[in-house]
Amino acid sequence: MALRVMEYTVLLYKELLHNKQATLGDLPPVLPIVLYNGERPWSAKKDVADLIGETGPALLPYQLSQRHGCATF
Repeated sequence: MALRVMEYTVLLYKELLHNKQATLGDLPPVLPIVLYNGERPWSAKKDVADLIGETGPALLPYQLSQRHGCATF
């Protein structure tokens, strides 16, 4: 789900740029929230960074990262 949320964010940004509703440097912030109503507690990773293997400290600042909130019902 973390990767999918990042993909949705990128698609939104691309659409805004394509339709000239925003420019680079002027993209709106995105607050991604996943709604979950399963019987078991949510166990999927909530940040894309958690899906990437170990990286040395020199590369850490360049790793992708986007965290989503999860509301459980």
